[in-house]
Amino acid sequence: MINNSDIRVFTNTKRAEEVEIGKEFKVTVTMPKDKKITDLKVLFNMEGEKPSVVKELALDNPKDIKEENVKLNFYTATVKLNRIGNFYYYFTFNDCYGNHQAIKLGRAEGKPIITMGESPYWRILVIQENFTVPDWAKGAIYYQIFVDRFYHASANEKK
Repeated sequence: MINNSDIRVFTNTKRAEEVEIGKEFKVTVTMPKDKKITDLKVLFNMEGEKPSVVKELALDNPKDIKEENVKLNFYTATVKLNRIGNFYYYFTFNDCYGNHQAIKLGRAEGKPIITMGESPYWRILVIQENFTVPDWAKGAIYYQIFVDRFYHASANEKK
């Protein structure tokens, strides 16, 4: 049986949770070597759509493995996301008993958990190439007003 504490998830992004459009985004999942799994995949989707990108993770153990990682297997996949926006992702695999499982982000602890129930996904924001925040916008506070939240005509019309 695989425990939540057995799993780690890493990415290659230099800025947390961002990648430029068309650039490689690499995800790595580690699990103990004694936990046998098959068919490990990462699934990406934009909100409201079914998974638009599905990649199989391959065993990719580092050559210069550190002592604390000797008992771990490293599985990686690299994808290029070609649309700007928020993508959400999670992982699926089959355990040694043939059970299909999912690895998602735990709500309370913000760490990977094994679940088939509801739980949030990781998020990666795909941004335009060479994007920088203008100086005038740094540290600013923005407000977005949804006018229809104040008065929605169709809900208040008399029939």
